[in-house]
Amino acid sequence: MKKYLIGLLAVLLIPMMVFAKDEKVKVYIFEAGGCPYCEMELEYLEGLDSYNEKFVVVKKELYVDHNDWAPGEDFIVGAKTALAFNDAGFSNAGYNGTPFVVISDLYASASYSTSLESVINEAYEKGDKDVVGCISAGKNKCLEDYVDADYEKEAQEALEQTITGQISACLKSGGDSSCTDIYKDTRHAKKAEELYDLSKDIYTCVQDGGDTECASEYADSDNEDLAYIAYQTIISAGNTQTSTPIDASKKISPVAIVVVVLSSLVVLGLLIAGAIHLNKEEKN
Repeated sequence: MKKYLIGLLAVLLIPMMVFAKDEKVKVYIFEAGGCPYCEMELEYLEGLDSYNEKFVVVKKELYVDHNDWAPGEDFIVGAKTALAFNDAGFSNAGYNGTPFVVISDLYASASYSTSLESVINEAYEKGDKDVVGCISAGKNKCLEDYVDADYEKEAQEALEQTITGQISACLKSGGDSSCTDIYKDTRHAKKAEELYDLSKDIYTCVQDGGDTECASEYADSDNEDLAYIAYQTIISAGNTQTSTPIDASKKISPVAIVVVVLSSLVVLGLLIAGAIHLNKEEKN
C-alpha cells in the first residue's frame, strides 16, 4: 500500500513539474502611446525565436502618449513597480522613461534594449516570479523586503505631480479646460479636474503679475507641493514640464557621444599642430 501511494504521488507530481517548466514568462512593457522606441522594443521581442514559446509580452499604458505625457491607466502600477525595484537595487528602473521593461524579478529598466533574450531564458529556467502581476494584485512582498503599502502613497503623489505638471504645461502653451480632455473616460478624470482648478488658479495669478506668492497661498496645505510644481512649470522657459518623462529615442546615443569626443580631439589636434607650425615659422 505504501509503495502504491508513493508511486501515485510521483505520477501526480510529474505533470505538475512539466506544467511549471512550460509556463511562459511575462515580459512587461510600460509604454507611452506613439513612443518610437517602445514600438522598436516590441518589434525586437516579437522577433525572438522564443516569443510565444518561452515568453509573452504584456503591454501596460504608463503614459497616454509621448507628447503630452499624461499618465495612463497603468501609471500607479508602473510607479509602484519602479519604486519597488529601486529599493531592491535596480537603479535604472523608473516611471519617468519609456519603454520601462520588467522581466520577473531579474530585470527592470526604463530604456530600450536588444539584449534581453538571456534574461528571458533565465527567467524561464528559474520560473517567472511575475513581480508586476503580484503588485497589480495588491499583494505584499513581491520582491525581497518589498511591502506594497510603502509605495502606495508615493505612487499616488507621483501621479498627482505628473498630472499637475502636464496640465500646467498645457495651460502655459495656451490651453484651457480642454487640457483635461486627454483624461476623459479614464480613472484619472476626477483627479485631473481637481488639479486643473489648482493649476488654473496659479496660472491666472502669474498672468496677473504675481510671483512666488501665487504658490505660497497654498503653504501648509495638502496641495503645497503641487502648487509649487504648477508655478515652476508655468514660469519656466519653454513649454515643457519641470520633470518631463522621456522616451529612449530622446536619450543621447553612446555612438553620438563617441563621435562628439573624437571630433573634439581632432579639432584640438589640428589647433595644436597649427600652433606648432606657426611657432616654427616665427623662429625661422
